[in-house]
Amino acid sequence: MSQKTSIFINEFAKVTCRGIFFRGCYYSCAKAIREKWFELARNYGGWTIQVEFNPENLQSIFLRLEEFDEFEQCNIIIKQKQCQTKLDKYFQAILKLKREKVKAQNQFRNVD
Repeated sequence: MSQKTSIFINEFAKVTCRGIFFRGCYYSCAKAIREKWFELARNYGGWTIQVEFNPENLQSIFLRLEEFDEFEQCNIIIKQKQCQTKLDKYFQAILKLKREKVKAQNQFRNVD
C-alpha cells in the first residue's frame, strides 16, 4: 500500500473483467486480484469505484482503503488503444495455467 503526496483528484472508474477501466486504460492492484474483482465482474457484471489520481501521471491510480485510511496503488496494465490481442493472449495464458494447475492437482490425488 502506498501513501500519496501530491494533489490528487477524485473520480469514478469501472471494474470490468479486463481490469479497472479509467480514462481509456486498464489498471490492476493486489486488492483487486486478492478479492477476485475481475472474475466477479466477468460473472456478475462490472461496478463503479471511486479512485484518486494525479492528472500529471496516469501510470497509477489509487483506491482509498477506508478501513485503514490508506491508499492502494493500482498500476496501468494496458491502454485501450493497444492491440486487443495482447490482452486476450494474457487472459488465455492465465486460463491455461489454471487448467494445468487443476490437472496437476488431479494427477497428484490419483497417485495416492
